[in-house]
Amino acid sequence: MFNIFKRLKLYVFSKEFTFKRFFNLSLLVFQERVLKNSRVVGYPYLVYIDPINICTLKCPLCPTGQNSKARSRGKMSFDNFKKIIDEIGDYLYFVGLYNWGEPFLNKDIFKMIKYSKSKKIKTEIRIS
Repeated sequence: MFNIFKRLKLYVFSKEFTFKRFFNLSLLVFQERVLKNSRVVGYPYLVYIDPINICTLKCPLCPTGQNSKARSRGKMSFDNFKKIIDEIGDYLYFVGLYNWGEPFLNKDIFKMIKYSKSKKIKTEIRIS
């Protein structure tokens, strides 16, 4: 029962709430819980974007820290970020700007945060 109230607080009683986002989330939950199939019927309601896959640390378990050649190094431009947010931002409650790199090494990170906040999307950066 607590889980229902927690989800209501996260998605319905939040600053990010819009009917479009809630309808999309309802479609996804219905598809997953009732239809129980793998067909995607809506847009993502949360997304993790790696603004850069470069890091100054040399963590032994991290592919970025090991200088793995399997992934090319690079940073996301603000224009690419804006294109993603413009396409799916109406359906997003949350965007995480982190993954395998140090997000603050991207010179456009503050513009990315400001742009996603202007679209009323909760934005988070975690630093390991």
